[in-house]
Amino acid sequence: TLQKKNIPYCGIIYAGLMMTNHGLFVLEFNARFGDPETQVIIPRLDTDLIDLFLHAVEGTLDQAEIRWKKEAAITIVMASKGYPESSQKGVSISGLDQTFQDGTVFHAGTQFIDNCWKTNGGRVLSVTTLGSNLKEARQKGYQNIHKISFEGAQMRTDIGKDI
Repeated sequence: TLQKKNIPYCGIIYAGLMMTNHGLFVLEFNARFGDPETQVIIPRLDTDLIDLFLHAVEGTLDQAEIRWKKEAAITIVMASKGYPESSQKGVSISGLDQTFQDGTVFHAGTQFIDNCWKTNGGRVLSVTTLGSNLKEARQKGYQNIHKISFEGAQMRTDIGKDI
């Protein structure tokens, strides 16, 4: 471990976990959050993120007051046709001018060309939605994401289901 080697570490350690019928499995460990993980966590944070960064750098994170909003959050990723093996680029995206109820659209594989948003990668965008509970966040989340469309769009339909 880093501590045994007297190597100081100040940062994120993220465990990618998957719950299956056979139990909990560790998929990966990262020294950062991935996009979808961050996009579902940060909107619920009620503490100033910069204050938490400063506490982490100063080694006083154990003294930080971390507050969370009571709402539940869900993030649904829209991917391009062929993802994850390949991706379709240059496909026009429509619906981004809509109002998203308690939702935020995060761009990932997009590009603004000729006054139009277009796909430019595998994970095209994601929509994070807050709700009073997970069921409400899920319902509003799928309503929000269905406002957006592009040819070949794909997404999981089981996010937040059966929890």
